Amino acid sequence: MSNKVRIKDIAARAGVSIGTVDRVLHQRGDVNEETRRKILEIVEDMGYKPNIIAKTLSSKKTMRIAIVIPDSSDNNPYWEIPIQGIRKAAEELIRYNTELMYEFFDASEEASFRNALLKVCSRELDGIVMNPVFRKTTEEFLEKLNETATPYVFIDVNIKGVGKLGYFGQDAEQSGRVAASLMESGNPDLSRVLIIKQTSRKVFSQHIESRVKGFLGYFREKQTGRKMIEAIIIEIDLLEKEEPEKTLAETIAMYPEVKAVFIPNSRVFLFADFIEKRNLEGYFVIGYDIIEKNNLQLEKGNISYLVCQKAEIQAYNAIMALFNHLIANKAINKTNYSPIDIINKENLEYYKKN
Repeated sequence: MSNKVRIKDIAARAGVSIGTVDRVLHQRGDVNEETRRKILEIVEDMGYKPNIIAKTLSSKKTMRIAIVIPDSSDNNPYWEIPIQGIRKAAEELIRYNTELMYEFFDASEEASFRNALLKVCSRELDGIVMNPVFRKTTEEFLEKLNETATPYVFIDVNIKGVGKLGYFGQDAEQSGRVAASLMESGNPDLSRVLIIKQTSRKVFSQHIESRVKGFLGYFREKQTGRKMIEAIIIEIDLLEKEEPEKTLAETIAMYPEVKAVFIPNSRVFLFADFIEKRNLEGYFVIGYDIIEKNNLQLEKGNISYLVCQKAEIQAYNAIMALFNHLIANKAINKTNYSPIDIINKENLEYYKKN
């Protein structure tokens, strides 16, 4: 029935003109508050939904949504995953006169991020989906977007206290707690754990730091009345010569007895490759994300668990939510968390296919 409800049906029931209903639905023009409230109650009661297809196809205007995300050129294939969701959204939206415009940046260079945002802000856009890796630069440009009333949503990394319409991604801190729980279950006598952070130029996003915070917070709360688990945190700049092998070799030599390893991003395969080449055994390794290199090492047993977040669905949902907001003024939930999936070699095949 909701698909058959028309604006003129709402107008007739409310005893007002079609124009008045249109102004209320699209929040433009002045309408008496009592009338506005009455119309909205009728809209909800009748289950009215705007005909997005008819509205967009009848319009000659092309809607443009910019996508600002890192590329995968710095040995981080994770960013190939959301592209799948972006392509799916692009294929669906092209029929609605909607164009997705891509701007990629190097996640290890704030200047690259700034340049991407400069290009985006120089265009006529209806909305932006972005990964706000660098908070300071993000907030600087958000001031400009807020001034022009350009709506935006975040994916993968969340910044609180700004004017975003919504965030689509994992609860990073909670995922860290999940990883800690898995680590404890696999190492009941755990006393020390290696946390290895690997990225270019040692640029660790808020997302990574939140995962580490959740991981450590779990053990901090569990250690009441017992000795605190010692966390040995290693930071590796992958652009440095001979890395990560150089630092990993030094770390293993210094802590040969420590077999519990937490790597808070998708580059866990680098550690798994390292121990495989050196025939090192007995490690309990937890990392993030289903990517080909991680899958291979999970199947071999060099990675124990992967904590995953379905990045392709995050990107798709963010774009479609922004589109529906722009077309139908549909509200977007401020926080849209992805499931925290736990993957081991026993259920990997399912997740590879779904």
